[in-house]
Amino acid sequence: MRFPFHPTPLKFIAIRVGETVRLNESSPNTKERSTRRVRASRTNQQRKSIEINSDDLITHHWSEQLVFALLSWALGYVGSFFIWLGLAIRYPIFAEWLYTLLVFEIVGSALFALLAALREELLRKIAKQGFVFTFFLEKGISWAYYGAFLIALYPLLSLKGAIPEISPLLPVYSSLPIISVGLFFFLIIPRYALSRLLWEIRESRLCILQFSAEWATGTPRYFWLRFGMRGVEQGLRRSGLSLKPGVLYHGASYCLFRESLSLSDLNAMAEWLIQPTRFRQVNSTISGLIWASSEAEGSGFGRVYGILGRILQLPWPRAYSVFVAISVIAGSIPPIAYLIKWILSLP
Repeated sequence: MRFPFHPTPLKFIAIRVGETVRLNESSPNTKERSTRRVRASRTNQQRKSIEINSDDLITHHWSEQLVFALLSWALGYVGSFFIWLGLAIRYPIFAEWLYTLLVFEIVGSALFALLAALREELLRKIAKQGFVFTFFLEKGISWAYYGAFLIALYPLLSLKGAIPEISPLLPVYSSLPIISVGLFFFLIIPRYALSRLLWEIRESRLCILQFSAEWATGTPRYFWLRFGMRGVEQGLRRSGLSLKPGVLYHGASYCLFRESLSLSDLNAMAEWLIQPTRFRQVNSTISGLIWASSEAEGSGFGRVYGILGRILQLPWPRAYSVFVAISVIAGSIPPIAYLIKWILSLP
């Protein structure tokens, strides 16, 4: 299919979709459009997602859905009350209007109860979007759940006496701590209403397959391989074989760097996760990855650690200094809060 352009400023008046465009220097706008088109095509390749089948999904019986719907309704009812109370303190018009509390509680609790009741229908629609979308949605629900407890610290610290001999900067009757309590309930509800979407072992399998699919397009994202190898390590532990965390991911990354690991080997490990008795197809590959990790260490290619892992890898004097520094910072919070309060009380 050809797209005609004006012939005078160009050497070539037609292009083909997906081909490189040769343009005259006097046509920067057309060249810029072509560059954006090529970048968009590459981005679409990176976003290719493998499909999810019904065996990968965690389905609930209607009785389980009923329990989670009632729990979501109760949590939504409590959260809506605290949201309304915080808004009524900040904006008294909410308290003056009739039935505003009733509307808040009915709408809030009904929405979350409906979310839990329609979980199976939503799960099928989510799965149609592919594995990448489902994976990040599940992680987002998990992060929101744990982040809710961090938000809950604020109203707790707003209580007088939470920090001895120090009054809170914002009193408990201000609107923000109360709204934070409502947000806490709203953020934990999706964890109970939807729960996990994918079986853990099958999620690891899909991570490996997703990495293989992206590797074939030349745009791999290695966090898929890290999650997948973590599932393989857990599968070995269930079989009575223990490994240091991250050994398989380190060995696989080194083998890919040396171009000694094929996609068929990765796919075989992915299938072994759902067929754990077939060790013959993966025993040589797993042993090779363990050996490759040791070889990589000897060649100067160390493993990538998180923050806590990096601290634990430090020599003892340095690690001790880091823990002491963290303790000093945590212990200095009450004196700093007292100093801020004293400064604010100055005339």
